[in-house]
Amino acid sequence: MQEPVSPYQSTQLNPIPAMAAPQGPKPPVLTVFGVIHLVMAGIGVIMVIVTIGSVFMNSAIAGLQGTEVDQIVMLEAQQATLWPNLLSAAFVAILVFLLIVAGIKLLRGRRNALRWSNSYAVTSIITKLISLVVTILVVVPATRRMMDSMIPESGSSGGPEPMMMKLMGTGITVATIASGLIACTYPLLVLFMLNRKAIKDWLSANGS
Repeated sequence: MQEPVSPYQSTQLNPIPAMAAPQGPKPPVLTVFGVIHLVMAGIGVIMVIVTIGSVFMNSAIAGLQGTEVDQIVMLEAQQATLWPNLLSAAFVAILVFLLIVAGIKLLRGRRNALRWSNSYAVTSIITKLISLVVTILVVVPATRRMMDSMIPESGSSGGPEPMMMKLMGTGITVATIASGLIACTYPLLVLFMLNRKAIKDWLSANGS
C-alpha cells in the first residue's frame, strides 16, 4: 500500500540537465590567425637576419661612401643607431618565438592557444611602442644630424637644397611615427578577434 505523501513534504524536482558544451567544427578564425601568425614569424626571421647582417656590413659600406668627411658622418650615424638596431632585432626574435608557438597551438586548437596569442599581442604592442620611442629619440636625430652635416657639400655640388634636406628629415620623422602606429594594428586585431566569447567557449570545451 502506497504511503500518503504529506502536503508539507517537498517533492524532489527533476535535475536540470547540464548545459551542453559548445560543439561543432573548429572556428575558421583560429585557422586563419594560426596561418597568419606563422607567415609573420617567417617574415620576422628574415627581418632579424637582415638587421644583424646590416649591422656588420654598414661599416664596410660607409668606408666606400664619398669623401673622408662623408665616411666619418656615416660612421657616426651608424654608431649612434647600432644599439637601437640590435634592440629591434631582439624584440623581433622574441615575437617570432611567440608567433610560432601561438600559431601552432591555434592550428591544433589547443586550449592554451588563446593565452599564447594574447601574450604575443601584448608583447608586440609594448615592444613596438618602445621601439617607436627609441627611434624618435635616437635614430631620427642621428639621421637628421647626418643629413644636416652633408647640406653644405651637397649644396655646393648642385645637390638638394638645405630646405629639401630638412623636408626629408621631417618626412622621416612622420613616416616613423605612422609606421609604428600601423604596426600595432595586427596585435590589436588579434586581441579583438580571438577574445570573443564564442572562441573562448569553443577552446574551453574542445581544446586539447
